[in-house]
Amino acid sequence: MEIRSVRKRQLPFYYLIFVVMQFGNLTVRLTNSGSNILNARSCKDFYESGHNSGTFSGAHFLYGNDGHPYQVYCDLSASSGGWTLVARIDGRANAFSPKSSQWTNDQVINPTTAADLTDRRTMKNKAWSTIKGNKLKVCYNGAATHCAVFTHNKNTDLATLFATHFSVAVQEAYTFSSLSGLFGVIPPLTFSRGHIGKQWCGLNLGDGCDTSANPNSGARHTICRIGCIGDYSSSTCRLDDFALGVGVSSCYDGYNCHATGTSTKSLHYRDATNHGDFHQVAFVYVQ
Repeated sequence: MEIRSVRKRQLPFYYLIFVVMQFGNLTVRLTNSGSNILNARSCKDFYESGHNSGTFSGAHFLYGNDGHPYQVYCDLSASSGGWTLVARIDGRANAFSPKSSQWTNDQVINPTTAADLTDRRTMKNKAWSTIKGNKLKVCYNGAATHCAVFTHNKNTDLATLFATHFSVAVQEAYTFSSLSGLFGVIPPLTFSRGHIGKQWCGLNLGDGCDTSANPNSGARHTICRIGCIGDYSSSTCRLDDFALGVGVSSCYDGYNCHATGTSTKSLHYRDATNHGDFHQVAFVYVQ
């Protein structure tokens, strides 16, 4: 009898064991359609253990703070560093509007689809509120296209980040021009410097006139959860004429220039002459 690919340690219940008879020998084979031999808490744990090539990317199980496993998609490509997919955001919906409570709570949405890169429905898994990290990545139109990394260096999960850290400047120091290029926003939309007098790019800005304002309760005019907001005027602090990102507001989001609300679509935008909502799916990862 020959037994192959079985670890000495006890295996989690969700492994699938196939028994195959080969030339009179018994072969036990494990498939890891969502494996966690390492008791990993994040996809970065897999990556740092040596699972760091594209062949390892896919569905894996992580352990939450409660000790129970849950499935995620891991990007484990060679140069990735190990990204954990925490959310899919449908631009046609308002689940991640600027004022949505989804930014700060531990509620999950469609968690059983968390590893499915073809599903267009909004998804938010347990990793949003459990994995501590220093970076998030937004792929603005698909799982691996038009991506931008936001390095915040707060060593916290996203629920805590958006609940307690305000006006977070990121290491990449984006502008509308650079972010729109990464997000794949092309003419006729334009976010050129010639139109924008003043702009702010980063994470979780609650009010351009009061950068300490809490976007969950104290924002009066504009909110920028992830991305950029700006204004025609260079002398104003009310940045409500331009918007690009996830969970951003403008004067054209249905609440005019003096309020914010929960009905704004998740991928709202406003440029020099156009406004609307991107009808695509953005993917949010953490590391």
